[in-house]
Amino acid sequence: VLGIDNSREILEALETQNLLSVPLDDRREWYRYHRLFRGFLQEQLRRSKDKDDVQALYLRAVAYFEAIGETDQAIAYCMAGSATDRLVELVE
Repeated sequence: VLGIDNSREILEALETQNLLSVPLDDRREWYRYHRLFRGFLQEQLRRSKDKDDVQALYLRAVAYFEAIGETDQAIAYCMAGSATDRLVELVE
């Protein structure tokens, strides 16, 4: 979503140092942040980017999850990003 090449290394370093990330699968392909940390990051994003930039990130997440067949996740990001037109397309 962010368009960076070293996301795996960043996530592995966070996990190794027990810095608020938790792997969700044995292959360590899916992670989640602690809820408080996630909320902090979301607030920082809202403060540092304008509404259009934030919505563009949500739409990139929608496209990613749709491409890998995770429609439920794509729908969740549509709702989080207030992308109602895209949400209707996915549900139909």
